[in-house]
Amino acid sequence: MLAQRLTANVNAIELPSPLNQVSVSITVGIAMKSNERSLDLLIQRADEMLYKGKRNGRNRVELAR
Repeated sequence: MLAQRLTANVNAIELPSPLNQVSVSITVGIAMKSNERSLDLLIQRADEMLYKGKRNGRNRVELAR
């Protein structure tokens, strides 16, 4: 929920002229830690979700399941 609000708020940013023609967006990849995963694997999974979001249209939240 927090990542979705962050995405919406970043998307709503209005830049001053002459930058007002530039759009700002973010894509968030989220992975939840489970007991069998190391920190490196957790970061790798979140990174995979980030790139999945970029492939699927950007400006979105992707959650590893």
